[in-house]
Amino acid sequence: MGGGLNRFNPETNQFNHYRHDPNQPNSLSDDKVYVITEDKNNNLWIGTDKNGLNLFNPNTERFKHYRHDPSDQNSLSDNPVSAITEDKQGNIWIGTWKGLNQYNPKTEKFTHYRHDKTNPNSLSNDSVRVITEDRHGDLWIGTWGGLNQLNPNTKKFTHFKHLADDPDSLSDNTVYGITEDSQGNLWVGTASGLNLLNRKTGKFTHFFEKDGLINNVVYRIEEANDGTIWLSTNQGLSNFNLKTNRFINYNMGDGLQSNEFNADASGSNAKGELFFGGINGFNRFIPNDIKANTQQPTVVFTDMLLSNQSVPIFNDLDEIRYDQTQIIKSALNNNYALTKAIHSSSDIILTHLQNLVTFEFSALHYSNPTKNQFAYKMDGFDEQWIKTDHKNRRATYTNLPTGDYVLRVKASNPYGIWNDEGASLNITVLPPPWFSWWAYSLYFIIFVIIIWLIIRAQRKKIEFVQKLNETLEMKVTERTLGLQKANEELAKISVTDELTGLKNRRFITNNLKNDIDLILRRQRTVKQNNMPQEQNESDLVFFLLDIDDFKQVNDKYGHSAGDAVLMQIKPILSAVFRETDYFVRWGGEEFLVIARFSDRSNASYLAEKLRRAVEVFDFEIDEHCTINKTCSIGFASFPFIISHPEALSWERVVDIADHCLYAAKKSNKNTWVGLDNISCTDINILALMPKNTETLIAANILEVSSSLSNKSDIKWD
Repeated sequence: MGGGLNRFNPETNQFNHYRHDPNQPNSLSDDKVYVITEDKNNNLWIGTDKNGLNLFNPNTERFKHYRHDPSDQNSLSDNPVSAITEDKQGNIWIGTWKGLNQYNPKTEKFTHYRHDKTNPNSLSNDSVRVITEDRHGDLWIGTWGGLNQLNPNTKKFTHFKHLADDPDSLSDNTVYGITEDSQGNLWVGTASGLNLLNRKTGKFTHFFEKDGLINNVVYRIEEANDGTIWLSTNQGLSNFNLKTNRFINYNMGDGLQSNEFNADASGSNAKGELFFGGINGFNRFIPNDIKANTQQPTVVFTDMLLSNQSVPIFNDLDEIRYDQTQIIKSALNNNYALTKAIHSSSDIILTHLQNLVTFEFSALHYSNPTKNQFAYKMDGFDEQWIKTDHKNRRATYTNLPTGDYVLRVKASNPYGIWNDEGASLNITVLPPPWFSWWAYSLYFIIFVIIIWLIIRAQRKKIEFVQKLNETLEMKVTERTLGLQKANEELAKISVTDELTGLKNRRFITNNLKNDIDLILRRQRTVKQNNMPQEQNESDLVFFLLDIDDFKQVNDKYGHSAGDAVLMQIKPILSAVFRETDYFVRWGGEEFLVIARFSDRSNASYLAEKLRRAVEVFDFEIDEHCTINKTCSIGFASFPFIISHPEALSWERVVDIADHCLYAAKKSNKNTWVGLDNISCTDINILALMPKNTETLIAANILEVSSSLSNKSDIKWD
């Protein structure tokens, strides 16, 4: 049973109740209320579970009812009402389990919008959960079958759905909440994650628990006055700051009525207050009044365990001399002990026998300890910090090598304030006996004896070897000619890729130097004689090509199909470039083409010709199946700095082409990107290129060319 409608007076903190009364025709039609919306006339529109739509006048306190009438096609389409909103024209939009309704207050008629399998521009699903109007006047409708955008003028719906093979699609088709923030961003809450829509591309950015969201089931979304986004979920509230890309989460420990909230209950008022309804009431708060606790937690070690057994404390220092010898004896006798409590210890000594050690720790901050976070790192063993939470406050290590280490533990309070200094513990792992000083002394004596025996034996062998060498020299001479011939054949094989028949990296290393030297001699001659720079056929243009989504070929058709695709690259390259150019399999599905003694002004033309040749090529993966693939291309020319041709090596130019290749892949795929030097003569500036490419382009130091019409879309980072 529902509790009807409740009217709260913030001045008196009292509620007025409105319930369904069968004897009062102007009372609430149903006590189970789903949704409430206030229109521009300060009237309330109330959607109920089974008994239609109510219009409530706060002045008269009377309810007007709108219900489904099978005999009236202009009535409400269904009595369960799940969503209500008012548009800029004063129309009321109502969501039901049987489609979307538009109510015209002037004609008092309902227009219905239903899912139609034969009409791709109809509503995607009849179960409507949420309706929101954006600043452009378009309506966004969330259903159990995806997100819809309705153009009120054309009456056509655009669908956004989850597609398993598209990582940029909607994360889930069950849509609970939609909000447009003050910056025009459209946020969508689903049964599996938070989504941010890029309206230009139609792609979604997803946020899940792994990104810091408190729970993947996102019900309602509200924007606070400070521009942050508040979300209700099945496990509490999340506050997301788009500028810092960081979530702050709140649960019952922070004063919530429950960790579980309702799917249709949230709102805000002009004072900046936010309201979220849950299974045990509702929470009302002003976000700016929430002040995070900035006190750093104190971090302490609480226990030490060997082989999952807590280590006892031995306090009588007169009875035990706690040196290395005693530690080894105690380990052998299985009676290892600490001289004082672990939280008071600064140094721990272990032997090689103690190969399973665990340290437990805690944070002395109790405002909401279940939200405390921890991170630990063993200096000298761990490369990165290992994060954990209150459920697993321990660090376990097995088979630590001999050496000195420092175990560091840091913690945060429930609001993400970290104590980076934390607690630390010096740990020494002693070597086993066979690595001790006396063991090394014994090893040395044995080594000397062995060397003496070897020298003695070698002296006896010298005479035999000298005689044997005379015989072998004759045989070696005979075989040398045969080996020379075999080596020539092996040299040819060593510079050819076995699968594709293209050259390999060894070929470039062995053969490119002559081309480089010739170009540098030309450049020196031009410079010494003050001749004008002539770039025609004086460049080496390096093209790096990578087949897009090549892994999908192996995953879908098998590795033999992937090999077949790679083998068919050679004829494509031969059709685009000259016979004198070098074609190299650079690695995996990546190929290098060196256009020798070319004009760099033709690089863009060749890149587009190559991109198009791959795009239209039908790759045969077996006798009955062909597929099409695309590629991404990056290129740069040598010399990169014409006025200082020796400033950058050809390997550095290949790195620049590789930088362009990955920019092409990250930007769009099936595209090409090239970089050329315009005015830079300082190689130190070019050293900044990978991280500052956009800055160098904007400063007219570098010039970018690409098949993308808008070069600002290129993603360099």
